[in-house]
Amino acid sequence: MRYLLKFLSDNYFIFLFIILEIICLLLISNNNRYYNSAFMNHSRQVTSKVYESQTNILKYFTLGKVNDSLMADNKRLHELLDQNYVNNAIRIDSAHDTVDNIFEQVYSYMDAYVVSNTTDRAKNFIIIDKGLVHGVKKNMGIFNDKGIVGTVVGVSNNYALVMSLLNTESRISVKLKKNDYFGNLEWDAKSSEYCILSKIPNHVKVAKGDTVVTSTYSSFFPGNLMVGTIQDFHEIQGSNLLELRVRLSAQIQALNHVHIVNFLRRDEIQKLEETVADE
Repeated sequence: MRYLLKFLSDNYFIFLFIILEIICLLLISNNNRYYNSAFMNHSRQVTSKVYESQTNILKYFTLGKVNDSLMADNKRLHELLDQNYVNNAIRIDSAHDTVDNIFEQVYSYMDAYVVSNTTDRAKNFIIIDKGLVHGVKKNMGIFNDKGIVGTVVGVSNNYALVMSLLNTESRISVKLKKNDYFGNLEWDAKSSEYCILSKIPNHVKVAKGDTVVTSTYSSFFPGNLMVGTIQDFHEIQGSNLLELRVRLSAQIQALNHVHIVNFLRRDEIQKLEETVADE
């Protein structure tokens, strides 16, 4: 307190000058219409700037809640899509009508944020902030609102390792949306924006700009999720197949939050495949 009083006593003339200046400005503005108007306009501008800055700061600190809300809404919308359900209705061959339709959900979703991401290697991986304690398992598909991103290949308690589409070992079953011809989506390690669609017969009519989506043969994703569009294509010499260059819809270099797909019948299919392998 003593130091404060000493500071005020040593600099009282400065504070007195400021106070007198303020009084003068108020007197001028109150007794002169022009200065009063200019003063009020300037005050409003300053006040508006202060409120604008305050609003922007509040918006910044609430972005996380907004993103979480949007992700939850997207998750609910994805779960309402028709491809997430199968019709288990049993048809009775008699004079009676068919039994009521029973729809079973075969895909569920959860949201996650990207913790790390590489795009400059031949084998690129992504780490997300969901793991075993959240129900994440290997072979789950990962996508965002623009398109598919990759598949889960490793899981710890709180994190999951995702094999990016930008990985030379990645293989995803996809198809041409307009005619359902399917093939494998692979990466040739040339560009982070493109992948290669192979195994399409050369008699299939293909055009630049055609849409590529996930096929129903994928065990990672439901059918018809966005993958990308055809940029160009050519016939593979010595074969009857086409090689198509696909521009990816998901901007993998700019990932923030993603959705995780859980195929609820995967274990059942894997058990069937194991019985064939054992023979």
